[in-house]
Amino acid sequence: MPYSTTGLIHHASSTSPADLLANAREFIKDKLYFTWLSQHPAQYPSVHFFTIDHVLVYINFYSDFGPSNLAHVVRFCDLIVEKMKNPRTADKKLVLYSSHDSDKRANAAFLICAYMLIVHRQTPEEAFRPLLGIQPPFLPYRDAGYGAATYHITIPDCLRGLHKGLTLGLLDLDSVDVEEYEFYEKVENGDFNWIINKFIALASPKDDPAPRASSGFQQHHAALRTGTGWASGFAGLLARNNAVGPQRAAKPSKFHPAYRIDDLIKYLKERGVTTIIRLNNRTYDRNKFVQAGIEHVELYFPDGTTPPDGVLMRFLEICENRTGSIAVHCKAGLGRTGTLIAAYLMKHYKFTASEVISFLRIVRPGSVVGPQQNYLQSMQAKLWKLHPSGTLPPHISLLKPATYPALRRWPKPSIEPPSNALGEQVDDNVEEELETEAVRLDEERGEIEKALRETGRMRGTAGDKLEEMAIPLQPRKHIGREDEKDRDKEVRSQVQAARELVLKQTENQRRTSPTHGPHTKPLYNYATTTTTPISAIAAVTASSRTHTARSIPEKEREKDPRSAKSAPVKDFVVVGRSQTPVRGVRNNGWEKEGGR
Repeated sequence: MPYSTTGLIHHASSTSPADLLANAREFIKDKLYFTWLSQHPAQYPSVHFFTIDHVLVYINFYSDFGPSNLAHVVRFCDLIVEKMKNPRTADKKLVLYSSHDSDKRANAAFLICAYMLIVHRQTPEEAFRPLLGIQPPFLPYRDAGYGAATYHITIPDCLRGLHKGLTLGLLDLDSVDVEEYEFYEKVENGDFNWIINKFIALASPKDDPAPRASSGFQQHHAALRTGTGWASGFAGLLARNNAVGPQRAAKPSKFHPAYRIDDLIKYLKERGVTTIIRLNNRTYDRNKFVQAGIEHVELYFPDGTTPPDGVLMRFLEICENRTGSIAVHCKAGLGRTGTLIAAYLMKHYKFTASEVISFLRIVRPGSVVGPQQNYLQSMQAKLWKLHPSGTLPPHISLLKPATYPALRRWPKPSIEPPSNALGEQVDDNVEEELETEAVRLDEERGEIEKALRETGRMRGTAGDKLEEMAIPLQPRKHIGREDEKDRDKEVRSQVQAARELVLKQTENQRRTSPTHGPHTKPLYNYATTTTTPISAIAAVTASSRTHTARSIPEKEREKDPRSAKSAPVKDFVVVGRSQTPVRGVRNNGWEKEGGR
């Protein structure tokens, strides 16, 4: 469908282009700029302003806001390439602008840097260089969990993860079908994404799921998230002036939903998947896969936790000895699934923790949650030591030669970025600034972990008196309200208030009851009251990540042999009597299996 690349919004303004470009950062000399504005600018004969704030929209799970997914990256590159060619804008300065909203500003900055990296073949440092020293600094990305953030990734992290995936041949942009990506990441179509040729990550299949109809409101947000509204939303917002006369009806989809388990099996067979690994509880009959000729492996560990060493090593062994692709799923296909796939990528391709988390979230938003991030950071050196001396055979790794930088999809443009940003080695001071930023983030992560350990010590006696519940609430892909980003602050305040109440009641019990000494349990059983992991976040041993028998429902206790009397990891839980939830917060965070 034709569309014009004129501005998204055209408002009259008395501000001159020079004023609007005063704080802009130049990516291509006299051609491509990035800035942020408090209002929509007018269009000028020599300058074309455009924004993607309301077109390429990241739909959050909870308090997460990015990075933009792979489909948005490809769409954005197509958009800029088209503007460079379109007669209406080809001779103008192109200015990408965002609002002052920190979320949209960060995502717009990531996309323009990704464009420079992909289309102009820049290194991550070169692509980000125009934004160095920018004020205010960009808000770092956080996980999709429901608790307070304990680990952040930055725009440079995302660029490095994307660049590594491209240069190693793990990501082939020439073969990415954006429509297919957007179709199958929708819940009703299967909720899965190909991470690399070896792995497909998906939400847990279910036996005979009931068909679900989306409301108009849900369909609107689904279109924003997955891009199915691109043709109408993008072209409409871009003022599609080139369209003349009545429009043709939309073509039937060339893809078939894989939400029902029989449809999913058919899809996996057609795509060469030979093994499926289940990390969560039973939600379907495994024999359906076995009878279809797909090997089914059980590697259960509780939702929201990090994998025991035995599970990790078994997962790596399977992946290193099975031909064909492997489907991996937990309940949502985000936390446990992303963590194990990340470990494989770290071992065999030496991704850093921040790079692999960034890469996964670009390919499958929401991947790796809560303490799983810190776990990967702590496992980095260990996994690198396991790096094999040779590469896996191609029929095992399914690795193909890299198509980057010789991409056919976007031939390298004749317009070159400024000479001080491309073609020369990055200056020492630029590297130093990037290194300083990395050190600052590492220190911040260290301070967070130190604070968490200190919190555990401060709880001391009172903490011993609280019944601990180790399972954190986990993100689930859903169509949410726009105001859901505020829920994290609200829940944290509720939990903090409940925590203070529990400690106060515990102290009162100690004072009033002669039978309650410093190491006895209170009259009532309470759940843990923190929104962040209090015990050692990055502990590797299984004992530090298993759960108390009391904190796991009866049916889960029967299935989890590790749920005896080992020390739990605490993340997001609820406070109150064992049968009485605090208002506005779940009492145990469990549905049919661990986590929300």
